[in-house]
Amino acid sequence: KSKHCSRCSEKSEVTEIPAKGHTEASADNAVAATCTTDGKESDTICSVCGELLEEGTIIKASGHNAVSADNAVAATCTKDGREADTVCSVCGETLAVGATIPATGHNWVETSRTEATCSKDGSITYVCKNDSSHIKTETIPATGAHHDDDNDGFCDDCHTEYNPSHGHDGCICHKNNVFSKVIRYLCTLLTKIFHKRIACCDDMEYYKGGISSIT
Repeated sequence: KSKHCSRCSEKSEVTEIPAKGHTEASADNAVAATCTTDGKESDTICSVCGELLEEGTIIKASGHNAVSADNAVAATCTKDGREADTVCSVCGETLAVGATIPATGHNWVETSRTEATCSKDGSITYVCKNDSSHIKTETIPATGAHHDDDNDGFCDDCHTEYNPSHGHDGCICHKNNVFSKVIRYLCTLLTKIFHKRIACCDDMEYYKGGISSIT
């Protein structure tokens, strides 16, 4: 500081005032680091003159924090599933897509069966072990073949008059009654006497038992 003459502007009693120096303050310009991008701390500046005194320290990117997205889908018999995606717990970015799990396919187990008869279809019912709501039924075609295991002249399944050798349904000698039995006996007896086939039909296989019984 100094004194000045008002007439000639001469200075006197000059005294130097030292600089006060900067007043440090934060520039409040910090940038947070992300998973993939570096950040930085705030710069230091002078609050008086605004001069940049020191740049903020760089903060390295943190990198992703991998976790399961918990979005797995189980495979079914007919539809593919998938494993859970891998995501970052910080920013939510998908890091890896879950692998596909192929459909398992059905695992059929037979649960019931109705056998086919000579005239009626049968069926087999299956249930999938992987999913019991999946059910299928297969048809067993009717056999078309009569059978007479008890030899009463009738098909054991449909009860139609039946000869297992030739199928002479309706022939009087094949009926299961006393009259038919008498006819069969007489035919057998006459065949033995005259040494030639005598029958009410050409089904000699049906008479073999009767012939041999009186031979």
